Amino acid sequence: MVQWSQSLVSVSSCFSKGVHAGRTAYRRVEVNLVEFPELKEHWMSHPEDGSGREWLLSVAKYTEDYFQTGGRVGPWMKKFQSIRHHIVENAWQMAMAGLPVEDGACINLVAFGSTARAEDLLYSDLDHGVLFCSTRPAQNPVWQTAITQALRKFSRNLLEFGFPPCHGYVMALNDRWFGTSEQWRGRIKHYTSFPDWEQTRYLLIMLDGRSVLQPADSEWAVLWEQVASTVRASAFLQWEAAHLGIAATAPSRLADLPWVGRPKAGDVLNVKERILSPLIDSLRLWSVTEGCTDISSQDRIKFLREHQIMQPSLLDSIEVALQDGWRLRLIHQATCLQAGRDPEQLLRWGELSELDQAVVLRHLGTVQELVRQGKRKFRKPRS
Repeated sequence: MVQWSQSLVSVSSCFSKGVHAGRTAYRRVEVNLVEFPELKEHWMSHPEDGSGREWLLSVAKYTEDYFQTGGRVGPWMKKFQSIRHHIVENAWQMAMAGLPVEDGACINLVAFGSTARAEDLLYSDLDHGVLFCSTRPAQNPVWQTAITQALRKFSRNLLEFGFPPCHGYVMALNDRWFGTSEQWRGRIKHYTSFPDWEQTRYLLIMLDGRSVLQPADSEWAVLWEQVASTVRASAFLQWEAAHLGIAATAPSRLADLPWVGRPKAGDVLNVKERILSPLIDSLRLWSVTEGCTDISSQDRIKFLREHQIMQPSLLDSIEVALQDGWRLRLIHQATCLQAGRDPEQLLRWGELSELDQAVVLRHLGTVQELVRQGKRKFRKPRS
């Protein structure tokens, strides 16, 4: 299968330092070939000149064209994650450049959420924390001030490239997500000792976390396993995740949606909250409790399939629902960005094609079934 797709000429890599940015050509390419507009390295050094925003808008236009001509979500997501990782890595190194080398080397950037799972979209925020490999920074007020300034620069520089601040303040500027290994272990112990829903939610956020610049066996991996082991051993935490988290936000019936009868043109739907999050959170709960150490939703689906933990047909439906949910959000984000406004979470029903309306209703059914199975599997333990 082939399609017409827009790509930059003379670009051998997404991060080529060529001089042809902005010159475009249409050529016939395979449907799974994705070539985003070029991102020049020096733009990262001067985000205030508007180059980052200009690049983001060009990616939005490319994305819109890509899906209009039949492009698939999988190749788009795979290629885009490498770009996002490169942007985060460069922004981090530039922000830390003002610190002494020995200090910067002991700071571990930890990503959470979609960035950690390699599921970022055009305008995904960056949930992140910081893990220090020494206790010295926590005892040095001057150093604390320096790292705070560096973290602010990090977040500010990323904004122009499509990384808005996290609305839930899961950011290293928040003391909850900032500290030494000892401090992180203390928080984990506190969360598990007083596991109300808010504390449990912090543990679940950590389960979707990975070190960005450190090896897989870094200190963060040890902390991650501490959290995973705690959740595996606690039926109460599992019940909270299934009932107070997933089931509380996902509609168990279509009647629970803000619609009366069949949705009308003016009705809206939060695809992230109603479809994507319940699926992603369910995959995390089901896989982690069975011993999976992978973080991406696709890897968790593979684990559940290989270990025959969930019906293959349901896993197939979840996989398709994720792909369609990401596609709908990407198209919506691309449209919003090109219209000069920050992307919203809500999609208007009347703006969806009849095919996509049918797709959404089918995927809401998948969410309902997954919620029902989760509530049966993760029951509240008897006291």
